[in-house]
Amino acid sequence: MRFVGHRPNSFTLYSILEACGTKGAPKETMKIHGFVIKTNADSDINVGNALVDAYVGAHMADCALSLVKRMKNRNVITYTVLASKLNQRGYHRLALEIVNCMRDDDVKMDGFVISGLLSASANLGDVRTGKQLHCHSVTSGFVGWKSVLNGLIDFYGKCGCVLDAQNAFDEIPEPDIFSWNGLIYGFAHNRLTTSALSALEDMRLAGERPNAFTLSTVLFACSQDGLADLGVEYFHSLRELYDIKPQLSHCNLLVDLLGRAGRLEEAVSLVESIPFIRNNASIYKRLLCACKLHGKLLLGEEIARRGLELDPYDFEFYVVLANIYDEAGRSDLGENMRRLVREGGLRKSSVL
Repeated sequence: MRFVGHRPNSFTLYSILEACGTKGAPKETMKIHGFVIKTNADSDINVGNALVDAYVGAHMADCALSLVKRMKNRNVITYTVLASKLNQRGYHRLALEIVNCMRDDDVKMDGFVISGLLSASANLGDVRTGKQLHCHSVTSGFVGWKSVLNGLIDFYGKCGCVLDAQNAFDEIPEPDIFSWNGLIYGFAHNRLTTSALSALEDMRLAGERPNAFTLSTVLFACSQDGLADLGVEYFHSLRELYDIKPQLSHCNLLVDLLGRAGRLEEAVSLVESIPFIRNNASIYKRLLCACKLHGKLLLGEEIARRGLELDPYDFEFYVVLANIYDEAGRSDLGENMRRLVREGGLRKSSVL
């Protein structure tokens, strides 16, 4: 574009930065930032907001915060973008610092910022800050926003205040998928499995379609009480009725559930029936740990073999298999496994 003599305008820069934020491209973001400064395009608040988004997307949260403080123009959208992206990337403590920045800039919080900060409080388990945000949403008139009420459901559910989460849910005239998922997760998170499954049925009766997150939450709820049969039933029925594509997280939860119940052959069959799962080494480590739990030596050897075919340099397969050998009275074979780890320079994985 520049080669043929056309100068990128604000819309072009915004689009490029949006792509950088989605991709997580630090080098490209810094290059575009340099061009923005050189051409004085940073006077456009939309370009500045897109730069903030791109920096956080590239895991450069400190650069994003520094940029916000230096921006000539800042508005509530700037802080909404920053709060949302920091939360998505796991910078929850930094997200809460936005409150001070907004106060210094005399920028008033709206419902979107409040919901983002509630999410940060929920993930940190920061009850005091979350309750302060709830009070602020009431006094500022934003407590009726669906995004704020959904944030309150999430916050109170994760902090163990299930009754308050239910009260926030009841304030929503027409709950959406986020409302239902937040309520179900809050029940599951607090080991209220019956309430979680009851909320799922209420959700379906209300005409809301469960999604992939709903399925994960329901499997998690079943896992809390060891309800293997029910977990398998929901895994198949929700996928078929609502066309939910199986994800690795779903299979991890179900494999753990079946593994703890001693239904290892069924868990193996499940893994083998889903092509993209059976080519994932981490799922075989979960199966191998289940074999260790139930002392399944022969099956454990087969599971370890399959996993090592996919990732021959992950030492945890050897370590878990060595422990299985030890518990089966074959410490000689266990020591052989450990020697392979010591001599092979194998790496550690973060899955287990």
